[in-house]
Amino acid sequence: EMSRITGRQRHRNNQVLLLKNGEEIFPLLLELIAEASKSIYIDQYAFHGDGIGRRVGQALKESASRGVEVLVIYDAVGSRSTPRSFWRDLEEHNIEVRAFNPIHWWTVIRANNRDHRKIILIDREVGLIGDFGIGKQYAGDGSTGGSWRVSALLIKGPAIGDLEEVFLESWEEAGHGIIKKDLPFPLVNIIWDIPFSFFNNQEETENGLQHPLFTETAGAVRIVSSTPNWGSTEMLDAFLLALASARETIYITQSYFIPNDMIRDALIDASGRGVDVQIILPQHPDVPLVKSSSELSYEKLLEGGVRIFERRGSMLHAKTMVIDGVWSTIGSCNIDDRSFLLNYECNAIVYDRSFGEGMEKMFADDLLDCEEITLDRWKERPWWKTVKNKLLIPFAPQL
Repeated sequence: EMSRITGRQRHRNNQVLLLKNGEEIFPLLLELIAEASKSIYIDQYAFHGDGIGRRVGQALKESASRGVEVLVIYDAVGSRSTPRSFWRDLEEHNIEVRAFNPIHWWTVIRANNRDHRKIILIDREVGLIGDFGIGKQYAGDGSTGGSWRVSALLIKGPAIGDLEEVFLESWEEAGHGIIKKDLPFPLVNIIWDIPFSFFNNQEETENGLQHPLFTETAGAVRIVSSTPNWGSTEMLDAFLLALASARETIYITQSYFIPNDMIRDALIDASGRGVDVQIILPQHPDVPLVKSSSELSYEKLLEGGVRIFERRGSMLHAKTMVIDGVWSTIGSCNIDDRSFLLNYECNAIVYDRSFGEGMEKMFADDLLDCEEITLDRWKERPWWKTVKNKLLIPFAPQL
């Protein structure tokens, strides 16, 4: 059923590596960029021009100077603080850069449709997907110095073909045919690209040697993506099916949690079946209105037996879920209607018990820094907070 609703198959015999926080992600990313011999593809919602961004940019320039093909997509809103000079410098070093959906008068109708994906492909053999951006807040240990708590998945194997397909989808969307400019309507983008797609055939992915970083083979990996172009709901449907299939545990870590009625009811139904449902959310998110919107669902979830924890300290930006210790997902998708219906998103689903155990350990470690929100405590909150939350109901889907 998951294959049918997502349109993509599970690929077996992938090597995977779970990464926690920038202190593990960025040294590895810089190493992979330095080792690249053919191509580097980057699709990032937030690619900042700070110290971390410049280090990655310098590594990309050095790779391009060796003849490596380097393609970079950045979202025009998510990376709006990055100066144009940063992108010009990359372009002057033979790196092709495309801004996704810049806001002009002729594209304002699509201003809500952001490329929220976080994908990096090296030599079309190794892929990195997760909930991190490229910038100083995503580096570090996830707890000190303003470092955000993030996670990532490194993949090598047949699933890379699907990840490349998702990247190329964003690449074409960000530069249409021969004019290489954004067009105002989603369907116009697709129709415009059809004649030019025949000239964009990619060579078959080569099978490389096993990367020394990997230690084991996962059972299977499925790449799931969604776009607003056709009103697709693949990500939402995949999450609902996974929640409905849970038998023992559902552990969710989410930075922006504004569940619609279907997700909320699926979590409550799972709890009613005896499933242990636990959710970790940020106590102090970077967007305060998101927390107030998240709290709209607290009472019903708590009454339904769902346990909610808020992580103290630095911003929690992770977007992960592990079910029954065997079904895990990492990627860009938040549990909110913006991710499900408006954004371009991409997640990897891993089917493997040993990997699931690693995900559960990561969840347990995060719980150590959390404070549980109980139903009794929630009902004792000040009345004005209740009023403030209810005033946000009409705006919650946009946050």
